[in-house]
Amino acid sequence: MGLFKKTERQKVPGENIYKESFRRTDAGMCLLTHPDFEIFDANNSFASIFGFEREELRGSLFAVVWKKCKERDLFFTEIIRNGHSSPKATRVLRPDDSERDVVISGVRLDEDMILVTVF
Repeated sequence: MGLFKKTERQKVPGENIYKESFRRTDAGMCLLTHPDFEIFDANNSFASIFGFEREELRGSLFAVVWKKCKERDLFFTEIIRNGHSSPKATRVLRPDDSERDVVISGVRLDEDMILVTVF
């Protein structure tokens, strides 16, 4: 027997790969519950784009980053009806009435969850 044993590469469950990708990407991403649009999770990039810490956003309504308006309603209506919304350049009005120019898109993952991506 040699000093080194041939070992099989440990397989990482797929869920962990997706969680790490979600957390490490430069793209701002958040998971919203449906139908209440509560932020289930957000990555640091998403939080930073809107001036928050990640932990501050968890459990908050999406309205903390994008104030209710016609354009926001149309964005979510498109996701619910079509399963996704193509990337759109928009100016997001925040609850403190500050504005932020972003490119935003979304996809309905299942009946209960929506993924929103922001650049």
